[in-house]
Amino acid sequence: MAPRSGLHLGEKIARRILGYSFEYVIKLWGVAAALNVILGDAETVGQKVGKTFTAVPDLTANYRRIRYVADHSEQINQALDYLQKNAPTPAELQAAVNRTYETLSRLNTSLAHLEKAKENLLSWSWQPGETLEHLRQGWSLMPDLDAFRYLAVASEKAAGAIERLRQIDLNPLYHLLMNGIDNFARDEVAGTVVVSLAAMLIASTTGVLIGRFWARRGMPGLITLQVQRLGVRAFPAWYERNLERVLGRELYGVAARHFAEKASEERAGQVDKRQAPKGPQGPQGQKR
Repeated sequence: MAPRSGLHLGEKIARRILGYSFEYVIKLWGVAAALNVILGDAETVGQKVGKTFTAVPDLTANYRRIRYVADHSEQINQALDYLQKNAPTPAELQAAVNRTYETLSRLNTSLAHLEKAKENLLSWSWQPGETLEHLRQGWSLMPDLDAFRYLAVASEKAAGAIERLRQIDLNPLYHLLMNGIDNFARDEVAGTVVVSLAAMLIASTTGVLIGRFWARRGMPGLITLQVQRLGVRAFPAWYERNLERVLGRELYGVAARHFAEKASEERAGQVDKRQAPKGPQGPQGQKR
């Protein structure tokens, strides 16, 4: 009997572990599905429902992007410090844009006059006066050396700022934040809340019914059993009168059949003992 009892105990423990593990995995999936609906980019209710089925890959990808930002936080802070110290102010940036636009415009106009002068010079009907006029206007519109130096310095600063900005990839956080705000906007909040709650409710119910039901074979939990035992000790008369109500019709019927069969077996055993023939007693069994 000992090996059988040990085997039964091992099976019970394994069943509990597997059942409860399955239950919590299903519940975690429900939480992940709800979170994916809240942070996803779905617009309609149907798309939000679809997000519940892609919760694991979507959240895994988002986690990797956010983890990248967290792992490179020091590099991002250095880039922000650089931009704070070296990036131009809005007024300086606007002035640089205006001056750059003016310089490039003068350069394009100057090159256009020089191109016309070349065409006139190479044509069969060459007109020296027109050629000289285009050359004069092209030379007068040519930007000075200071303008070109300014362009070189501005481009160098812009290249450094752009390189630093490339190191700051906050798009994953930004997209998640904007998705969350958009999902709770007036036109989407109802669908977001309903689909999220439904995902968690369905997952929780499924986990309990399949995981805990299979693990405990439908038996109540430990806390419920302890409370019920205390109730039996405190109110035994009430439990005797309402036994079917407490156990339920199905469990009460199983218990009634079990005890009826057990009583029948005990009565049959007693009858067999009374009807069994007694063996002859020899001289050694007689008292002298």
